[in-house]
Amino acid sequence: MKRLFKIGISIYFVFSIILLGQITTFADEVKPMFEYNFDNDSGTTVIDSGSKRQNGTAKGTEISKLITGYDGTGYARHFEKAKKQFIKFGPLSINHDARSIRLKVRSNGIPASVQSECILSTTNTNDQLCSFVKINGDKCPNPEDAGKIEFNILLNAASCKSPVNICDGKWHDILYTFDLKTQKLYIDDMENPVVTIDGDYYPRSSYTENRITLGSYSQDSNNGGFFEGDLDNIQIYSTAIIPESSIPVTSPNLTALSGDTKIDLTWDAVNKATGYTVKRATSAGGPYTTIVSDLTETSYTDTNVTNGTTYYYIVSAVNNGKEVTNSNEVSAAPNAATTPPATEAKLKVVLEVSEALRLSVDDNLNINTQMVWSSSVETVATVNEKGVVTAVAPGNTVITVKSVDGSYTDYINVLVVENADDYRLAIDLKVGDTARLTADDFTNTANVTWAPMDSSIANVTSKGKVTALSKGLVLITAKDNEGNIIGRVYVRVRE
Repeated sequence: MKRLFKIGISIYFVFSIILLGQITTFADEVKPMFEYNFDNDSGTTVIDSGSKRQNGTAKGTEISKLITGYDGTGYARHFEKAKKQFIKFGPLSINHDARSIRLKVRSNGIPASVQSECILSTTNTNDQLCSFVKINGDKCPNPEDAGKIEFNILLNAASCKSPVNICDGKWHDILYTFDLKTQKLYIDDMENPVVTIDGDYYPRSSYTENRITLGSYSQDSNNGGFFEGDLDNIQIYSTAIIPESSIPVTSPNLTALSGDTKIDLTWDAVNKATGYTVKRATSAGGPYTTIVSDLTETSYTDTNVTNGTTYYYIVSAVNNGKEVTNSNEVSAAPNAATTPPATEAKLKVVLEVSEALRLSVDDNLNINTQMVWSSSVETVATVNEKGVVTAVAPGNTVITVKSVDGSYTDYINVLVVENADDYRLAIDLKVGDTARLTADDFTNTANVTWAPMDSSIANVTSKGKVTALSKGLVLITAKDNEGNIIGRVYVRVRE
């Protein structure tokens, strides 16, 4: 890939840590100041796709030629030092306080008969060297450093050298970053730096760098240190970045809800995941069989199931074809839909069109999300996964709630009307709130006697108006004129 970070699947996030007035950015997408991937170059013009948009000019006896890029797509630049090939940029301005440099480099052998070859350098207006990235040659002061890449960005800081020779004819992905507290160097592995150097470094805001050169120590072609090899994806950042691949991989938190000949699976998005694989078994712990792969969504409905059979699921997060983490195991048994019991007169909750009402099955409202909610007539009222009923149009509907394992089922009847007077209606109530119940078409013509089991928690008037008084759970009963129970409903009161 020719990007430092991939764009996140669902939620974009940026964290910043302030260090001595500088910013260390922890993100899944950071725009470099300067970026040279050579894919859109034309002739001697080298295109900058970073935020500064500072194009460069290829120089030399012959301009550096374009070759196949680092990842097999796009282009890279091939430099030949015998032809004094380099690329110059400027004028521009570079921040001295915090910086990151990432590049792809390939060198076929340790530079011979020289102290070093320069990959990247910056100079001031007088063409004085300010900072550089180089590969040490066989004439370097310390022979054991031959073939190592070295970063020298700060005048008052030790240079940062790779521990190994990178001149092996292979492409290497290299990231250097510092924030005035720490220098770090990554090579091919963006999770674990190969070098970490700690120290207090002062800002260099008074020391201006205003030119970049690739392939040479200076924009003066007579100066030595020309690079021999290939470069791709040069990126310069004004912050100390943490590569996305170093962010720990989370695990999908999988949940399952059963329905009639179906099981709905949902899970949390996983950073670094490019897709998901759903696996199923008929016994706990597997063995599992893959039922769907290459999903980019974080939900899936399994309809190839039989009512009454328990199924076990896990979801694997995949990064570019490789499984990186598994979810927890969940189980569910689909069950046939149950028709709500029918009676001539039902206790009903009254809602006005567009009004919303929350139902609950427990003091802990989070329990609602572990239930399966449904409405028998969704054109009258809908219900979401939290038990919130929304009135759509006048009419009657039955709201059904089931536990995932099918061991608990309950119903509540909802009547939607155009106008419910001034009553504020709810079943899950706070102290002082009121709700309205009815056993007919809201004309109050049915001869109903209303009675709460505990009038200290809630009371109810002869017309079905409920008032919450104190915390607790109370059962309200409706009886006809012969004393027969025609409906019951629980009212939960919270403080």
